[in-house]
Amino acid sequence: MDGKSLIGTVETVYELHSFHGDTWLLVKDSPDLRQLEPSAALLVQRNEVDGIRLVRRMDYRDHGFSTTVTMVKRLRSGVQETDPLARANPGRDASWCDKPEDLLGDVQRQVMRAFLAKYLDERRLTPLEVLTYEVHAKALDNAGTTLQGALQRIASVQVRGTKQTAVARMKELMAVIEAGVTKLLQASRNNPPPPIPADGLLALSKTLGNGPEVGLKLCRAVAHHLADAKTWTEKLDRLFRLWAPDLTVREMRVLDSIGAEILASPSP
Repeated sequence: MDGKSLIGTVETVYELHSFHGDTWLLVKDSPDLRQLEPSAALLVQRNEVDGIRLVRRMDYRDHGFSTTVTMVKRLRSGVQETDPLARANPGRDASWCDKPEDLLGDVQRQVMRAFLAKYLDERRLTPLEVLTYEVHAKALDNAGTTLQGALQRIASVQVRGTKQTAVARMKELMAVIEAGVTKLLQASRNNPPPPIPADGLLALSKTLGNGPEVGLKLCRAVAHHLADAKTWTEKLDRLFRLWAPDLTVREMRVLDSIGAEILASPSP
C-alpha cells in the first residue's frame, strides 16, 4: 500500500483563537491563513482579549482524527497559560449549560466553585451538595445578590467568542437556575431525604433501585447527612466513614465526587 492510500484524505484548516483568563476560544477558521491574519491583528488589540494564536489544523478524514500546530501566538504582558496545549472551545465556553442537568457536569461545577467561592467556603458547602439537596439550593437562591453577581460574571465569560450579549445569557442562566431549584423542591415535597441506615450507604442504594436518578438521590442523602458539619475536616471525616469494602461503583462515585470537592476547598 502506498503512503497516500495509507494516510487517506487530509484537509488543512487554519483557526484563529482568542485567550480569556485561562480559556482559548475559537473565533473563526478558514482554509486560507491570509484571510485570518488581518482579524488576528485587530483582535490582539482588544482589551478583553488576553492573547491570540493562529493554528493549523489537519483533519485526517479517513481515520477520524485531527492534529494541530500553533503557528503564531501572542499573549498580553504578564499573562501565562496553565496548559499551553489546551484545545480551543468551539465558540461557546465549556461551562455552557442549557438545562438544570447540565449544571452537574465537571466543568460547570468547577465554574460554580470559582464564582461562588466565598459563599460556599463560609458555609462549608460543595457544588454537588448545593445542586442535589433542596435546602442548600433554596438558601443560595435566596441569598440576595450573591447568586445574581456570580451569574453576571459567568455570563460575561460564556458569551466571549459568540454573538450573544451577556444580558441575554444571564437571563438564560437565571431561567436554568430557577428550573433547577423548582425541580428540587417539587421532588422533595412530602419526600424527606432518606437517612443513611446503620448498615451503610450500600443498603440505602439498594432500596433506591436502578435508573439515572439513583446517583442524584444518593448525593442528596449524603448532602443531608453532612449538612450540620461545622468544618471541612468534620465533613470529610463523616464522608470517609460512609466508605465500606462492598460499595459498588455508583456509591463510590458519589463519595469520590463530594470528597474531591471538599479537598479542593480551603483548609478548615
